[in-house]
Amino acid sequence: MRTLVFVGLVCAASRALGAPVVAIAPPCGDSPQLIELGLLIQAEASNRLPGAELHAKQILRAAERHRIDPQALDKSDEARKLRSILGASALVTGRLSGAAGAWTLDVGGVSVEGALRARHVVLPAALPAAVEAGGRALSEAAARAAGVEAPANSGPETTSAAALASYGECYAVLIQQPISIDTPTVIATGDLARAIKACRTAVQADPAFQAAWAALGLALAISGEDAQAVQALIKVRADGSFQPLFWLGRYWLVTRYQSPEAGLKVLRAALEKRPGFLLARGYLAEHLVVSGKTTDGLEAWRAYAAELPRSAFLRGRVSAALARLGRHDEAIAAAREALAIDPLDRDAILELGSRQLDSGRRDEAVATLEAAADGKARGELLLRLGWAYFDKGDVARADALFHRAEVVATHPSEWRTRARAHADQARVCDSRGDRACAQAAMRRALDEGGAAYLRTQLGPCAGRRVGCNDKRLVDLLRAAQVAPSKVAAVSGPRLIRPNEVSPFPINPSGDIDLQQRQFRTPPPQFELLRF
Repeated sequence: MRTLVFVGLVCAASRALGAPVVAIAPPCGDSPQLIELGLLIQAEASNRLPGAELHAKQILRAAERHRIDPQALDKSDEARKLRSILGASALVTGRLSGAAGAWTLDVGGVSVEGALRARHVVLPAALPAAVEAGGRALSEAAARAAGVEAPANSGPETTSAAALASYGECYAVLIQQPISIDTPTVIATGDLARAIKACRTAVQADPAFQAAWAALGLALAISGEDAQAVQALIKVRADGSFQPLFWLGRYWLVTRYQSPEAGLKVLRAALEKRPGFLLARGYLAEHLVVSGKTTDGLEAWRAYAAELPRSAFLRGRVSAALARLGRHDEAIAAAREALAIDPLDRDAILELGSRQLDSGRRDEAVATLEAAADGKARGELLLRLGWAYFDKGDVARADALFHRAEVVATHPSEWRTRARAHADQARVCDSRGDRACAQAAMRRALDEGGAAYLRTQLGPCAGRRVGCNDKRLVDLLRAAQVAPSKVAAVSGPRLIRPNEVSPFPINPSGDIDLQQRQFRTPPPQFELLRF
């Protein structure tokens, strides 16, 4: 029997290179309740596939970065786009309809060959049974798309409808939070508090509900309530079913209180237990790069990319690691490989353009980035293109792109893009000899991102070229800091810089800095989670 692999969301425990790749999207819904039900059904489908991990966060993140509405994935055009982005041979989708106790699920999807066979499923009235039946329908469709035997039935983890409903509310928040390592996590404080409350309600309704304890532990660890996080995570049985969020929560805590090396051990232990846990595979590579083991991180990304050869994203990570090592020609070659996989992948276009800028090939960067600088372009791409034009001496075009980058970078996680857009506007004003304009733009940059971050960006290059070693801008930054009352007031709506946390220490510039590490007293019973 051929090996089944789910990529982006899930990967089989072991497989031969070139095995079929299938992704499963959370079923779409037209209400918050249906969306939460869809996420629960997808998680159930994950549990039904031995040696595989379907993680909704990965597919939702890919959809977000490529401006794909996750609630429109039952449309063939959107499904085809996402299938290509994930590098999958097929993408199973679904749409939930109805109200509580009267749900229906329409299963479909797309493959390289065309549309998958559609199926209409009437779900049971009870929530636990509905989740089980929906998960079975999704996993059977995925198995059929890959040409393998459908997985055996499995019972629900909880029979409490109240516990499952509360867990769904908690899980929906956690799965959409962009938990990352090389970029600190953006925390929506109110949503996180709501998730913690919902998970507490779930474990009160069913104290044996392992997934809810794991989710509660991770949510508490992200929020910094580490002592309570430990108490939640030790409720997860070591001999029970595989709980992805348990391993993420444990990773956060041991990295924070023990050492980066201990964090690596957690990730490797999780992968030993479940080799197809792709989220941990990516975290492992990121962790190595962040902790200064860039060569090891590069090899980890390469191994990951070799398993999923149609993933442009993974080849982009290889390119970024090579650039960090100063191997610019190799980085550009890897970025071109990513773009060859999907010439319309905007992340791949941004990666190649960035690597060309790093190596000083500004004309090539302009040609690469200009092709994607349309109405759907992200702020970061516009910012890089603007810098390339500025470096070429085309100040007017650069200025227009810097302003566009500021306007479109509206997501809280894009505060760095907005801060640099303002700083680059200060650069334009300064080049025109307009000191007041430059100082006002730099003040806006300060209001957006903080002096420490900007000083890091404008200071020594540390292996990069774009925007660094700019003494004039550093002087403007210093002047804006010491004389804010002389700067024109910021007009328009203000976007609040989000709170950020990470398993690693974060310096005032918002970057991970192992030199800033301050060891704290571990929470009670932390020794039960140590590695």
